Amino acid sequence: IGVIDRLGAEDRITLVSFADDVIVHADAVTADENGKRQALHALDRLVTRGCTDLCAGWLAGCRSVAGAMDLLPFDNPEAGPTQNRVIVLSDGHANRGVVHPRELGRHASELRRRGLYSSTVGIGDGYSPVQLDAIAEHGGGRAHDAPLGEDIVAVVLGELGEIFETAAED
Repeated sequence: IGVIDRLGAEDRITLVSFADDVIVHADAVTADENGKRQALHALDRLVTRGCTDLCAGWLAGCRSVAGAMDLLPFDNPEAGPTQNRVIVLSDGHANRGVVHPRELGRHASELRRRGLYSSTVGIGDGYSPVQLDAIAEHGGGRAHDAPLGEDIVAVVLGELGEIFETAAED
């Protein structure tokens, strides 16, 4: 909620949950007032389910960002800088789908080559740092640790701040 509240109308947000299945709760929603309400409503409906198909959930988020990238006016000099990034939050070990760090890293490298970057946030004590590190390292992002629930907002907002600074520098 804290992250969604701080997004601007020029931002987009996608919410994807992943377990044995993948659910896209909000797909590249513009973060205007209506979009924020939609994203907050989707966030309220999240529930814990099954195992962890980290790769499928992450790639669903990547597809959403890639679709939004296709809508960007790259030839418009008036358009501000953008960063196309997926931030994966996970409190578990990937135990469904693609689980090997090397394979996750290959996917992340290819997405990075195409201009889509990935960062990760491990939540609590029970997540797999090896898998999340592979995504962040090869995806051009950073791997973060959020030991407590209240740390999540600070970590994600810090990541977004770094993204905005990098876009301004570029």
